[in-house]
Amino acid sequence: MFTVMYEFVIKKGTDNSFRKAWIEHTEYIYANCGSLGSRLHTTNVGGTYVAYAQWPNRELWEETAERFHALSPGTLLEMKKYLVSSLVLRELKVCDDLFRREGGINSDTI
Repeated sequence: MFTVMYEFVIKKGTDNSFRKAWIEHTEYIYANCGSLGSRLHTTNVGGTYVAYAQWPNRELWEETAERFHALSPGTLLEMKKYLVSSLVLRELKVCDDLFRREGGINSDTI
């Protein structure tokens, strides 16, 4: 599993609009591009959010990113309206997975 962490700094007063656009864009990626889903987090810095998205592998994430640069789907354009900046904080490969899953904790560890 491959995970990407993003930081989004948004324009003042656009929290609700940004979050709605982020949800719509994330649902689009999940439904159409093979993403395993994402979570958005507030931070202790006003107007700054951190998200992480999980993918089956790096190659699928890279392929999707390349397509988006060429296509710029409406969901991405809507989200960008509220951004001051966005960046990839980290690209991560899962080595131990202890997230609680339905039926208990995932035991995909060492």
